[in-house]
Amino acid sequence: MHDARFWQALLSLNLSFRKCRELITSLSEDATFEDLLRHPDLSDEHRRTLLTVPESFALPNGVRIVELGDAAYPENLRLASDPPPALFVRGDLLPRDEVAVAIVGTRKASP
Repeated sequence: MHDARFWQALLSLNLSFRKCRELITSLSEDATFEDLLRHPDLSDEHRRTLLTVPESFALPNGVRIVELGDAAYPENLRLASDPPPALFVRGDLLPRDEVAVAIVGTRKASP
């Protein structure tokens, strides 16, 4: 399983699902941030973006990472055309959440 900084860095690149899967598949299951940073398929711009993720990045209390291959990953989201490769989750994902709706904000909102 990848660490929190790896996921924060990868998700900060705003890559398509296909590109994320290609990167993840080409790396080992325990690849680190440094492994991602050295990946030959990333551009210099991607590397600059990765370097903005703090070295001491840690998950807030109660937050965990649920990867796409994890049994806890929501099935309806897994079936989407472009699902995120990982989720940062606080609390439990329960069976009743299968029909839940979430509204997620953006870090770079347009006017």
